[in-house]
Amino acid sequence: MEEEYGNKGCNEEHNHGSEQCHCGAHEDKMWMLMHIAKKAKMEIIKEKVKKKLEAAEGKQFDEVADMIVEAMLGKHDMMKGMIKKKKEMQERFEAIFAD
Repeated sequence: MEEEYGNKGCNEEHNHGSEQCHCGAHEDKMWMLMHIAKKAKMEIIKEKVKKKLEAAEGKQFDEVADMIVEAMLGKHDMMKGMIKKKKEMQERFEAIFAD
């Protein structure tokens, strides 16, 4: 994972971690840790927002979800009907020219 952030590691010959160390590995690791912390914070906020929205408008969201699922299933049934009709038409077409 460190390589993902550009850290190629530290050459231990130059007192890694001391004031003479300018390899950049430490900054990369700190940046990576800060990035992880920021991402975790945003996930917590996202979960809290979801809970608040669910409490405030959960019933309406349930109705919207039901409406969307109903529409999706209706479309699916319609598509199945169209596929069946197309197959019937293809069979009739082939029968016309089979004679």
